[in-house]
Amino acid sequence: MKIAAACDDDLNISRYFEQAPYYAVVIVEDGMVVGRETRDKMRASTSNSDEKHRHNGLEPILDCQVLLAGDIEREAYEMIKRYDIEPIVTDVGNIYEAVLLYMKGKLSNLKEA
Repeated sequence: MKIAAACDDDLNISRYFEQAPYYAVVIVEDGMVVGRETRDKMRASTSNSDEKHRHNGLEPILDCQVLLAGDIEREAYEMIKRYDIEPIVTDVGNIYEAVLLYMKGKLSNLKEA
């Protein structure tokens, strides 16, 4: 499983999904974190992905199952769901803390509350 977090740095979830320049992608296997990558949110596409993916900033995380952010505008939230990525709005700031809570089933989605 891959869990992406919209971020401004290597440690903290960005307060606003739309303004975050990067994604931290945490790789989880058998309930344990086994890897991590930082991906540029607006990287140039070298694939045949359609124009929509490149411009909405989702192309770098299309292989992820979950996206964490401090806030996501409603339109973006619904778009993320259409790509079979579970968007979670959280007030947990630390990426690893949020991932661990998610893996335990204890991370609340503030957008759904």
